[in-house]
Amino acid sequence: MSKKKTKKSKVALVRLSTQERQKRVWEALFYSHQRLDTLLIVISGTGIYVCLETIKFYSSKTEDVHWIIHLSAFLLLFAVITNFFSQWCASKVHQNDYCITVIDFQCEEESRERSEFLAEIQKHECEISNYEKINNFLTIFSILLMSFGLIGVVVFFIFIF
Repeated sequence: MSKKKTKKSKVALVRLSTQERQKRVWEALFYSHQRLDTLLIVISGTGIYVCLETIKFYSSKTEDVHWIIHLSAFLLLFAVITNFFSQWCASKVHQNDYCITVIDFQCEEESRERSEFLAEIQKHECEISNYEKINNFLTIFSILLMSFGLIGVVVFFIFIF
């Protein structure tokens, strides 16, 4: 009899630790995504500042500013703007996920079947899928824009300045 209780408690412990692990992994994933967005904004903002200071330096000497600086500033600015749209898409994903959660709670509280709300749930899941695709594309695109902008700044200061 005691062996059965021990096995049951170990199974419950394993489930609990798996659920806890899943929660921690999700939190870590969310945290790393936030850090990536913050890093992208900070690096792009710093690059824009360097470009503007370089333009100011050349303007004070009445010299023409090299086109690489203008292009780099544009790419970095566009990276920031693209990241804002990415954040908007992420908020739409969470909003639709929240709507599904509300439906689930409503089903539990009113003892209704989830299948009664299937059309509405599928609509939200479809929107989640679409916004996730757009979000992933915009995130990768903004990282590429930031990278090319920084490469332009580095190339300018190493080979042209």
